[in-house]
Amino acid sequence: SLPTVSFNGVDTICNGESTTLTASGGTSYSWNTGSNNDSTIISPSLNSTYSVTVTDANNCSNSASIDVIVNNLPTITISSSQNDSICEGQTSILTASGANSYEWSTTELTPSIDVNPTVNTTYNVEGTNTNGCKNTASFTLNVATQPTASITGIAEICENGETTLTASGGLTYLWSNTETTSSITVSPSDTTVYSVVSLINSCVSDTAKITVNVI
Repeated sequence: SLPTVSFNGVDTICNGESTTLTASGGTSYSWNTGSNNDSTIISPSLNSTYSVTVTDANNCSNSASIDVIVNNLPTITISSSQNDSICEGQTSILTASGANSYEWSTTELTPSIDVNPTVNTTYNVEGTNTNGCKNTASFTLNVATQPTASITGIAEICENGETTLTASGGLTYLWSNTETTSSITVSPSDTTVYSVVSLINSCVSDTAKITVNVI
């Protein structure tokens, strides 16, 4: 009689995974994968059929096949309520989508998490779909430190003289005379107070003042 062929191994995998199919019922085997062992390692990217010819000790042969279904991985995305940057002390809501369940690097299991890092931080999430297939995504949230404004420059000038005032501590500046460069050159006719607002990524601003005395 012909040998009875049976298979051991899963017939459903996730895309990118490997599995081992093992046949039994004979003494020698020939797979359509090219393997001549009783087992063969497969990693298909599409639904595939694998067949094996089994020969027993009486040199009788029989063939059988198994269909392997390949399930797609979920496509995970992360969005932030504050885009990709926040100011120091602020909170952002990160929301994952594309799967049915989630596990964050923060150990939280909800689709959305509240985060308020003090330094630039990358958050990872693993999403699982209804087929049990998993995929990951990451999101880096940049934290802008609060600005500390300061002004340097000669604060005492002669009549008809001028001085250059330079602001620091921010990325952008707004002077009381409406100029927006980090340095301004002024020539007041009377003693004048100049102020500058420094900002970092629209974070809470800081203001510095300097009095320029005219002699």
